[in-house]
Amino acid sequence: MTRPSLLCSALLSLAASSALAGDFYVGASIGRSSVDMGRSETDAALVSAGATGLRSSVDEHDTHYGLSLGYQLNPYLAFELGYADFGGARYRAGFTGGTARAQIDAHGWTASVLGILPVGEKFSLFGRLGGIHAKVEVDVDVTGPGGAAAGTAQDRDWSGLYGAGVGYALTPSIGLRGEFTRYESLGGSNTGSGDIDTWSLGAILRF
Repeated sequence: MTRPSLLCSALLSLAASSALAGDFYVGASIGRSSVDMGRSETDAALVSAGATGLRSSVDEHDTHYGLSLGYQLNPYLAFELGYADFGGARYRAGFTGGTARAQIDAHGWTASVLGILPVGEKFSLFGRLGGIHAKVEVDVDVTGPGGAAAGTAQDRDWSGLYGAGVGYALTPSIGLRGEFTRYESLGGSNTGSGDIDTWSLGAILRF
């Protein structure tokens, strides 16, 4: 069994046990994603294919949102299952006699462990470590002197994630979070791979 599968099994076991003395919670977050488009590699591929007078641009940022279901075992340790959507990133290029365009979209299911350090009665610091089973899809179309071509590729695989953030307890049941998370090497042999960073603000509701 893979490490992410072991983590998921542990989380599901915790969720199935009513004897544990802790807090379940749900969370939602929204923020900004930054996708590594690999602009220099794409430029080099077009040049090696014969493109001249190349001019390119990228838009690597989009809205990120996430949902989570968590279990806080004690003041210092929590487990989460979640969903993350990173939006899309775009590459555009013009060259002598043609154009090229690519768009990357990514989203996935996450499993992670949080180590928590309470700071006073209201604030806390936390670190996150886990994995994401992500789907990455790339759409490409190119026009040139010889005509036009288009294609789509996708990969689904596990990748690692880690992050850090700060929490604030508005009430015993409602909390706020600010967090940075890095998702490492999403994608695969079909789409290529790259890191995705997110900065987000969110809220959790304990029950």
